[in-house]
Amino acid sequence: AVVFGHAKDGNLHFVTSIDLDSTEGVTNYAGLMDGLVELTTVKYPGSLKAEHGTGRNMAPFIEAEWGTDLYSMMWDLKQSADPLNILNPGVLLNRDPNIHLKNLKPIPPVNEIVDQCVECGFCEPVCPSRALTTTPRQRIVVAREINLSTDTEVRKAMQNDFDYAGIDTCAVDGLCESACPVNIDTGAFIKLKRRERTNFIGRAIAWLSAHYFGSIQGMVTSASRLLQWKASLFGRDTMESFLRELNRITKGRIPSWSAGLVPLGKKEFSCTGTKPQWVYYPSCLSRSFAPEGTHESLMAILMEITELVGVDIRIPDVDGTCCGTPFSSKGYPEASRKILTRTIELLYSESNQGKLPIVVDTSPCTWKFIHGNHELDSAALKKWEQLTFIDLAPFLNTLITQVNHPPLHRSVAIHPTCSTQKMNLVEEVLECARKCADQVILPVETGCCGYAGDRGLLFPELTAAATQREALNIANGPQLQQGISTSRTCEEGLKNATGIAYVSLALLVRDYLKQSESTHLSSG
Repeated sequence: AVVFGHAKDGNLHFVTSIDLDSTEGVTNYAGLMDGLVELTTVKYPGSLKAEHGTGRNMAPFIEAEWGTDLYSMMWDLKQSADPLNILNPGVLLNRDPNIHLKNLKPIPPVNEIVDQCVECGFCEPVCPSRALTTTPRQRIVVAREINLSTDTEVRKAMQNDFDYAGIDTCAVDGLCESACPVNIDTGAFIKLKRRERTNFIGRAIAWLSAHYFGSIQGMVTSASRLLQWKASLFGRDTMESFLRELNRITKGRIPSWSAGLVPLGKKEFSCTGTKPQWVYYPSCLSRSFAPEGTHESLMAILMEITELVGVDIRIPDVDGTCCGTPFSSKGYPEASRKILTRTIELLYSESNQGKLPIVVDTSPCTWKFIHGNHELDSAALKKWEQLTFIDLAPFLNTLITQVNHPPLHRSVAIHPTCSTQKMNLVEEVLECARKCADQVILPVETGCCGYAGDRGLLFPELTAAATQREALNIANGPQLQQGISTSRTCEEGLKNATGIAYVSLALLVRDYLKQSESTHLSSG
């Protein structure tokens, strides 16, 4: 069987593949432990424990490790301090030589994604739902308990509770994988659970939505035009007040940023310079929702930035395309595959078969493009392999590297998205922000905001719980004028939590570039 682990500083820390669900397996395990203790304490006079302390599994072997005299002293101390044996009884000290073979915890297989989990808990500090419902470790434990239960009623009750506590309130952000010693992405497991809850009607609607995504995007654009027309009749302040009140009545399910819907004209599509150096792919959110406090599209802002620094970009007609995240995160992989494949084919063509790098303005979308290859068939995969995707922060850094303006007198807080963290681009965001502003704050706790696409709309309590610590860090820090991130939904979540307007990093860069009438570039 496979043995895996690590060897460091004289410590051999390993996990073996053992079967504790059968009598034969337990017998083999008993022999393994006896042989291991003999090898470690007799043949090689070493210590049985290094990183971890004594528990029931090691209690029968303390005397072999420390000797009879010291073992007797331990018992004397225990009985003096705890004569009734009520403090953690039987865990550190136990006279039963077979205690390690009793009350064994079964670990039934649930899914190959999570079956390697040893329930160490390293994932828990980075989980956005840890203060609301469950953590990745708890999700896995509950899933195992549901599999073990033989009582139909108990099993049904556990599953009903797990729907909300385990599935609905999981942000599926994948940060748990970055903290897990064996790289388990519990979010991927939860996506499968969401898939299991779908039905034919739901899958059909998702597939049709992917197929007619351009028409749906057009409906959103039409709605934005209607809102803007209403705003012109009744005044924008009146419209925004109405949407905020609607947001309050629906407990956060109608976002206040609906007031920032921006209709895009065709002039913003098919934009290309004489010699384009980049292809710019605007996310579906960027195509519809304006940054906080503005009534212009992020596309227009990035176009302005590239004009200021003299860089040509190509913006293809992305109507009907998407990275697929809205579908895959909800358990509709077929719909995600369909629209991602369509998008890859477009970008392959528009990037001159991969010769031009592709800039993506929303970090979760960048992550999906870089890691969505498992959804593609062989033909699309060959095209995907030729493409280079660049996130917003390193792209902006490239543009301003030769600009020598003094930083703006502005204090800003940075919220790195989950995808920014997973792509190891936090320093890129900080570098860009520090060049543009003279005071840049990175809160001590900047985990996932829990907005997670639509989770912040459907379950606003998740975002409230996930942002609580970060908001406290900001409240106890210096006064800030602005928050910076690279995902529109994350910006909304942080604005609600802190009361500070969070905007795209691109807005800060544009302000930096526009502080002077001319942009001073080196000859390079």
